[in-house]
Amino acid sequence: MVNTFEVNKEDYFKESKKLIAVVVDREEKLTRSVSVADELKLVRQRKEETTSPDEYEELTKREKELELKIRFNNFREPAIPVEHQKMAKRNAATEQLEASERLNELKAQLNERIEYVENDLVPLLKGIRELETMMSIPNKVDAMIDSEVGEGVPIPLSYRLNLIARSYNETKSGQAYEQLIALTSTLKEIHVPVETKGIMSFLKRGVK
Repeated sequence: MVNTFEVNKEDYFKESKKLIAVVVDREEKLTRSVSVADELKLVRQRKEETTSPDEYEELTKREKELELKIRFNNFREPAIPVEHQKMAKRNAATEQLEASERLNELKAQLNERIEYVENDLVPLLKGIRELETMMSIPNKVDAMIDSEVGEGVPIPLSYRLNLIARSYNETKSGQAYEQLIALTSTLKEIHVPVETKGIMSFLKRGVK
């Protein structure tokens, strides 16, 4: 049987997840790479050693780039290149709206299940609890048969009756009933978001 509520995480935010992975990987590589000052030393050292004019030219070009970085204290760069930031933002917004559509569907289903819980499951559990509570009555009757009332009784019968423990099932059903009431109240706070189809259509028209 197919679970219509299951969400495959691989179906959502594909491009944004790829982008995040690329940026994080790039940051890790930059962290592991040699510093600008150390690279400049290596480049200058290699310039003195090389006999190739082409390599010397490339090293000179790199040397100037590194010198400029040091001169202007330019050791940082945007995590996402400026020319790609607009597309990255649009992709993320489009993917968020696609996920929101599915989220709307699931939350609508949740609302229907809340009605079932309130109208069927809560009364059912309440009935179980009430009947299980009364299952201790025969024990109370037995206690009354073995008891006396009147003047000089060391322990009042009413006190003894109150000491008769509830059954294990009644304790569990009572706990479940209270927890279900609290859970239903919390679930009602999960609201269905606003309509997003029109916004997503607009964004998709701009994605190439």
